[in-house]
Amino acid sequence: MGWLENNRAVCDAGGNIFVSLLCEDGSRFVWVDFEDMGYYILYPLLWVMARMPMGVLYVLSDCLYPIVRYVVKYRYGVVRRNVENAFPDWDEGRRGALVNRFYRHLCDYFVESVALMGMSEREIKRRFVFTNPEFFSREEFAGRNFVAVFGHYGDWEWVSSLPLWVDTINVATLYKPLRDRHFDRMFLRLRSRFGTICIDKNKVLREMVRLRREPRPYVVAFIADQTPSVHNIHYWTKFLNQESAVLTGWETIAKKTGDAVIFLDVRRVRRGYYEAELSLISADAKSEPEYAMSERYIRLMERSIMRDPAYWLWSHNRWKHKKE
Repeated sequence: MGWLENNRAVCDAGGNIFVSLLCEDGSRFVWVDFEDMGYYILYPLLWVMARMPMGVLYVLSDCLYPIVRYVVKYRYGVVRRNVENAFPDWDEGRRGALVNRFYRHLCDYFVESVALMGMSEREIKRRFVFTNPEFFSREEFAGRNFVAVFGHYGDWEWVSSLPLWVDTINVATLYKPLRDRHFDRMFLRLRSRFGTICIDKNKVLREMVRLRREPRPYVVAFIADQTPSVHNIHYWTKFLNQESAVLTGWETIAKKTGDAVIFLDVRRVRRGYYEAELSLISADAKSEPEYAMSERYIRLMERSIMRDPAYWLWSHNRWKHKKE
């Protein structure tokens, strides 16, 4: 029995791809869900990697670097353009060195994120240190809720270990649901395994109202250094030497709730080790002038990046919108 030549591929309403294979006798179809297949092939590999020592994972990162940088050239045009526009006074050699260091860190970020699947609480606390977790217990913040803002700097996935450092406050972060249901569940487990609550970014206000009913206060963390959608551009400022549209949704939410706003400043200490420090942006968001907090956040984020630019996400198409 063979297969007819008029086999076809179809896509269901959920975006899953199947292949229909018709037998010569017309008796049956065979359906293959490629999204399921990809997950079941990739997940065991990631599971095995997550159980490897960090030293072995960094060897894998070193091997991955020339492939990502020189063979795949992952978003190379975007990276080069962003670096050139951010540092027009640097010579070509210095900019090229920054690009190479960024790709090395990007590969480290990948293996570090995989390692999070199997990392113990003790290990993550050793590698990602919050230097002042007592910030939430300060007398002036007793019973207060917080909005925290940070950026794609260092290893932002490891920020989800904050609940291990504070037991008097609920920690939540936003996420964008993935189309693939398997990988969506996997990343939710990854980001919530140390106690962080993951909130669908399309339901953030509803979930924050629910969290306000909890006996413990909350901190809801927003990654705010990416570009907003074209329909959500309300504020522009100079960021890394370029006119930049600023993501302001978190500020709008903070002003509605009246929560205190804090900045999470991440530093890379050495390979595989980070520190994060909490600092106040505003004790009363409702009283702030419009976009004043967004401007303060941009200046703090820029200062963090300029300490060592290699650890920021230069591959993001941050400046795709231009001010008219």
